Amino acid sequence: MNSRSLVLLLFFAQASAHDLDGSVYCSRDGETRRLSGFGAVAPVWSPDGETICYVQHTHDENLFHFITPAGELLQTVLLPAPLTVAADLTWHPAGEVTFAASQGESYDIYKLDSEGQAELIMSDGIQPAWSPDGQSMAFTTYRDSNLEIYLADHEGRLRNLSRHESPDARSSWSPDGTRIAFESDRFGNPDICVAEVASGDISRLTNHPGKDWNPAWSPDGREIAFVSSRYGDNQIYIMNADGTDVRRFPQGHAGDWQLSWSPDGKSLCFVSSRPEPFFDWLIGLF
Repeated sequence: MNSRSLVLLLFFAQASAHDLDGSVYCSRDGETRRLSGFGAVAPVWSPDGETICYVQHTHDENLFHFITPAGELLQTVLLPAPLTVAADLTWHPAGEVTFAASQGESYDIYKLDSEGQAELIMSDGIQPAWSPDGQSMAFTTYRDSNLEIYLADHEGRLRNLSRHESPDARSSWSPDGTRIAFESDRFGNPDICVAEVASGDISRLTNHPGKDWNPAWSPDGREIAFVSSRYGDNQIYIMNADGTDVRRFPQGHAGDWQLSWSPDGKSLCFVSSRPEPFFDWLIGLF
């Protein structure tokens, strides 16, 4: 195994312990509902708010499930081996699901075309995130022998945004497209940082001995949700966009991660390994 693969595997380790044990949940108006069976990862809302897409790994297959916010199945798209979809989905504003996948030791970024086929759009990258106008894509890459946040514009020009020897990963754009929240280990512990897209200036939002990661900017730009292990197991927290007023997500539970806001900002979709009654668990397997 080369050094690139080793770093990526270590990077994924903080989530991989739960990736095949989770279900998709959605919280709205104080109510939390389970929307999927087990083995679900990476839920993401469509730009119009009418569809949620997530991936389920079954043997050597990747199943893209498209459901309504109420959990009704709309469509399933099968993406067979040799591709293995990572826990990274994003939805282009124009309507295409974009994702990272591996073939052996290679991690690249693809889009799901109208025929349900994977079309390569970026080599050597994971964790894609489209800008609100769809003209730029942020992604994580090891192309500089270190995990960095890169930007790719609509002409394919690349720019290293994070520029640091410590790992930086998991981008989330502000709704106005001027800033990107991401997780960084540059202070010796995973924290949430924000980069100004134009200048590259970076500021630190969280400062806690626990691991803060997986930021998700709210659609109104006022808040950032993130995952933290600051009080034990991973749980969802929400803070103001300037890093103030950090509080636990009221409907959260130990074992929550992989966040996605609904476009109206009223719902939060996530993956969780929270316990369920036995028969509910059994039903979720099928």
